[in-house]
Amino acid sequence: MIRSFLTISFVLVTDQATKWLVQQHMTEGMSIPILLDIFHLTYILNPGAAFGLFAHQQWLLILVAVLLIASVGVLFRQIQEQPATLRFGAALLVGGAVGNLIDRIRFGKVVDFFDFRIWPIFNVADIAICVGVGLILLAMFKEQGAAND
Repeated sequence: MIRSFLTISFVLVTDQATKWLVQQHMTEGMSIPILLDIFHLTYILNPGAAFGLFAHQQWLLILVAVLLIASVGVLFRQIQEQPATLRFGAALLVGGAVGNLIDRIRFGKVVDFFDFRIWPIFNVADIAICVGVGLILLAMFKEQGAAND
C-alpha cells in the first residue's frame, strides 16, 4: 500500500516539476535540440489526449480521468491483493492521470515537451500512463496464461 502511494507521489511530483521547469525556462512553441533531428525539448500545450485525440474536449477528458482515478480508489484494496506488476502498473496509471488532470484543470490543456520528432510530443505523466497500462496488461496476460495451464 505504501509503495503504491510512493509511486503515485513520485510520478506526480516528477511530472509537475518537469512541466514547471519547462514553463519557467521556455516559451510555448520553443524547441531546444538535445540530439539534432532525433530528440528535442519542445514546449507545447496539448488540447487533447494521446496523439491529439479528443482535442478541445476538456470536460470529457476530465471526466474520464476522474472516473479512472475513482475506480482505482474503489478497487484499491482488491488491487493491493494482486501481483506486484499489476499494483505498480495501477499506481503509475493513477499518478500519470492525476498529473495530466492537474494540467487540464489549471490550463485547459496539458503541458508536453519530450519531442522525438517521429512521435507526438509527450510528458512524464504520459510515460507513466503508457507503462502503467502495459504492466496491467502484462499482469492480466500472465494471470490468463496461469488460468489456462
